[in-house]
Amino acid sequence: MLQVKRIGHATLTTPDLERQLDYYTRVVGLSAVAKEKGRAILATKPGQEAIVLEHGERPAGVRLAFQVAPGSDLGALSARLSKAGIKSERRSGITPGIAQAIVFTDPKGTSVEIFSDYAFAKDDDNYTGVMPRKLGHVAFHTPDVAATVRFYCDVLGFKVSDWRSDFFAFLRCSRDHHTINLLQADNANIHHYHKSPDGITVEFFTDIDLMYDEELGYFEPRPWHQDRPQRPKVWGDDTPTNYWGPGHPHDMPGPKK
Repeated sequence: MLQVKRIGHATLTTPDLERQLDYYTRVVGLSAVAKEKGRAILATKPGQEAIVLEHGERPAGVRLAFQVAPGSDLGALSARLSKAGIKSERRSGITPGIAQAIVFTDPKGTSVEIFSDYAFAKDDDNYTGVMPRKLGHVAFHTPDVAATVRFYCDVLGFKVSDWRSDFFAFLRCSRDHHTINLLQADNANIHHYHKSPDGITVEFFTDIDLMYDEELGYFEPRPWHQDRPQRPKVWGDDTPTNYWGPGHPHDMPGPKK
């Protein structure tokens, strides 16, 4: 098993690269640290690469990059994956900040890039838009949510923070409550509330539950938690919508089927 420390960046394809680049720089407030033919790399103001845009036929999330402990031997990690029956390959020059990575595919078909060492981007002195501090989490539809959860936990070292019934899982790799959301669906595509020009959902948040100590097993105590203390759990179908965001059929207005 590998032990992921944080999410690095997400790679999104787009049929209109310039429109998406304008959105992520002018509105979201990321900095363009590199631009190549059909590709742009965007970073936060603290210097963490967050989004890679690539020209493609349709909007999609095609790759996720995760960092393991700095100084880790990528060759040894690749050998460990091979013993588990997972084929990976070594790649160079992933982004300006990532010189070396190993790459393999998760059960839903998304490429996973694992890197150990990272060079922070320089400040470009351009201050505009929201300017998020980091990439918080990425949400995906997956045809087999249980199998995908097992992969991220068994192979990448994630832990389950919460389940919503048996169709929606929240996984963490750090103190943050979740880094990956997985939602059962027929397709395998990126998901989630404010829409970018390509129709990909983008969320901004200011605070998130934190698991400071895995052995203690509860999230940082907060006065609004329904459970005291709040521990990872499976939430029932009767959980109110405002716990999770709009759109759950049990809480939508109108007649119930």
